[in-house]
Amino acid sequence: MVMMLKYGRCDLVLHDLEILAGYARIGGLSVLQDKSLSYAPLDLPTIKTQLYLMVSRSSPFRTELVALLNQGIAHLKKSGTAKKLYEHHVRIQND
Repeated sequence: MVMMLKYGRCDLVLHDLEILAGYARIGGLSVLQDKSLSYAPLDLPTIKTQLYLMVSRSSPFRTELVALLNQGIAHLKKSGTAKKLYEHHVRIQND
């Protein structure tokens, strides 16, 4: 969709900032830095999106792995590291 916007095949794209930032980090078009495009946050009610980590049910360590992942995520949130990682990897650059 971003490339369609870039080349005039559509007029606007509604997307999550995190997805666009991730797309740019893996070598895709950086909407946040491309001077031919602009972006703005929408004034909409906050919608929390849940993210999921998937663990195979056939994994012999699935219960332990899920518990370990949950503990790690809780630690990242409590220590403030999750917020720092988010701010570092999903930074808005509108120069």
